[in-house]
Amino acid sequence: MSDADDRLKRIYRSIEDGIVELDDILRERTALLKSQRERAKAALDHAHAQCGTATVIDVQKIDAFARLMNDKLDAGDTNARKGYIHSIIDAVEVDDHAVRIIGSRDILQAAIAGKQIANGKVRGFVCKWRARKDSNL
Repeated sequence: MSDADDRLKRIYRSIEDGIVELDDILRERTALLKSQRERAKAALDHAHAQCGTATVIDVQKIDAFARLMNDKLDAGDTNARKGYIHSIIDAVEVDDHAVRIIGSRDILQAAIAGKQIANGKVRGFVCKWRARKDSNL
């Protein structure tokens, strides 16, 4: 959508600056770009509608999630505990000043909100998966 918007802005700017005259070919091209922009906007609106409303995560939800996780992680089977953590979190990095939890924000938000997302079991892309930085042989 932004690509079509950018192209339309450049065309409009060229017309306003007198660089380009408005002829039949330019009218057709402008109409094509407008239709592409409208299709992209409709697809984006459809995707937003499919995702549902945005989840509001307040202090109570975070507290309830933390208590639930403590209970599950304290009392659960070891493999179940590892599996559950791996389904939400990709990595945990610890240094002298901070602890960073790396993972998909959408999956973590859904877990805190108590929602099951359709592709929650599919692992995300791991940035450091190729340690030697060589290509596939």
